[in-house]
This record gives sequence, structure tokens and C-alpha cells, in this order.
Amino acid sequence: SIHVSAEALSWQEALDYCNEENRAGILNIDSEAELEEVDSELKRRRVPPGSLWVGLGPNHLSERQTGPGPSHCPADTHTAEAAPDYVMDSDKLR
Repeated sequence: SIHVSAEALSWQEALDYCNEENRAGILNIDSEAELEEVDSELKRRRVPPGSLWVGLGPNHLSERQTGPGPSHCPADTHTAEAAPDYVMDSDKLR
């Protein structure tokens, strides 16, 4: 299952949060199928696109933004200056 925090956290704070209290750790997405499943669940919960940390750094699950500025492509991983509104941790979704 996926846990989404309502607090805005830095990547390190999100990592620590996801490793506390027997949580499974910060979410890692290993396949296109997992990406689609996570994206569907986040949309169902109405979690805003680009507002969570995934894997080794911020990774945004929406392809809606193009052009200059931070990328929201699922394949991109980059350092964001602002903390996201939510963080998520999960067992591998299968």
C-alpha cells in the first residue's frame, strides 16, 4: 500500500520519514507497469502531480509540463529547489 504524508518535506526528511515506524521506505518504481499503477492510485487520491519524492531523488509522475523549468517527465530525475507537498512510501507495487 502507499502512504502519502500531508507535510512538505525535503528529500532527506522524506527518506527519514519513510524509513521510520516500520514503513517500507521511499517508493521506487522499477517498471512502466508500476509507474502506471502508482500514477493511477495518486490520481484516485487526488495527489497533485509533481508533489512527491520517488527513489534516489525527486521524480515527477506527470508528463504535463514541457519547456523551460523543472521537468515533470517520469523518466527524469533532478534536484528540485522546493520541497514537495507530499511524500510517499510503499512496498513495491505488484
